[in-house]
Amino acid sequence: QNEPIDYLLLTEYPNWKESQMRNFWISSVGRVISKTMDTYYPTKSYAISAAVRAWPYDPAKLIAPQYNGSKASLMPEYVLQRAVTAPVHRHPYYHEILKNCMSHWQEDIATLRPKNIVIMGNAALAAMFPKEQRSILELSDETLFYEGIPVKFVTSSHFILNKPSLKDT
Repeated sequence: QNEPIDYLLLTEYPNWKESQMRNFWISSVGRVISKTMDTYYPTKSYAISAAVRAWPYDPAKLIAPQYNGSKASLMPEYVLQRAVTAPVHRHPYYHEILKNCMSHWQEDIATLRPKNIVIMGNAALAAMFPKEQRSILELSDETLFYEGIPVKFVTSSHFILNKPSLKDT
């Protein structure tokens, strides 16, 4: 079995473009996270995971009926583009989406055995701690525990990318 990693960074979800990439963490958000970790924690091992692995789409809006019942990853982008729904945080099935994706990041934790977890954003917070009422900002100075692993909280990486003044926080 591999050595445990120092940090597992649990982001919220990839944006529409990133969700089309097999390795979404090599996107602009992933590059910012990697650059930050490599600059400030060069001796620490880390991995990036996501609370939700893909952008939700509505199968009823598919423009090509031959794709009904197909895996989204096998559909051409132009077909999926028309069926894209609201972002995860505004989606009517938000909590159901988080619950359905739970096994993916739980598997990452079991495989990577992180010494620390960093939650990045409210969707990742809601995925890991569904009963927590405080926001990511309210928890910024707190440490909670998930299965005995210390968990810290920071603002969403997407939010930081869209508000460059926050990159230094």
